[in-house]
Amino acid sequence: MSDEERPLLEHVEELIVRLRRSILAVIIAAAVLSAVPVETTYYTPLITKFPQMLIEHTVPTHVEFMGKEYNMTIGQWKPFSGFNVLIKTAIILGVLGALPVITREIYAYVAPALYPHEARALKKALIAGTALFMLGIIVAYYVVVPIAFKMMAILFLAISPTDIAQGMFSDISELYDAILMLLVATGLSFEFPLIIYYLISSGIMEPERFKGENMKYAFVVMLVVSAIISPDPTGMTMLLLALPYFALYVVAVRLGERSYRKRQRELSSSSP
Repeated sequence: MSDEERPLLEHVEELIVRLRRSILAVIIAAAVLSAVPVETTYYTPLITKFPQMLIEHTVPTHVEFMGKEYNMTIGQWKPFSGFNVLIKTAIILGVLGALPVITREIYAYVAPALYPHEARALKKALIAGTALFMLGIIVAYYVVVPIAFKMMAILFLAISPTDIAQGMFSDISELYDAILMLLVATGLSFEFPLIIYYLISSGIMEPERFKGENMKYAFVVMLVVSAIISPDPTGMTMLLLALPYFALYVVAVRLGERSYRKRQRELSSSSP
């Protein structure tokens, strides 16, 4: 922590410089990663392959319902749907590629105002937060989104007229937005255990507040959050999300309690 207090204007100027670096890193990463070839036979840039891979993995090509098979047809039903998908993909690739630079700029801006142990805690929090966010995206990509879209397709068929043609149609831009929303929402929700850990380890709240009977209430809250994130009305996706939430919650409480007890022992030993 620096003992010298700087004027507010210097802080604002430094913030602008670090934001400019982060934005420039996003632009460069977006330009480079978007043009990366992903096919060996003919040139296919990542900016076109990325949404294709995402949609093909998460959206079912056909759904069986009441003994019939219905195909899912994805197309560009609006004038600029394809262009919107490419722009959003470029932004995603840019942010992912520039993530180390963005994290470094955040840490470099905040760290001088912190004590050494607080700076170390911030570094650990950034690493743990990024890891949990990526874990949430992985869970959503492989479990939540495919099941959610399949359940939504079945629900659509259940409430549709009986003489519906054997096919469903969806605009690629709207579908892409829904997938991204689920991925980001799930990733952000996986930050919840990190908040619990720091509430306990810092002594703001005691570990007992999150144990015993309160664990049942916490699980109910996780079910509600999972239901809000997931568009699946059947409850299947809600349970698939709530279970890893609860597992991470238990781990966070255990680790936070261990850090809390260690901190209490250090305080008691240092007191006269």
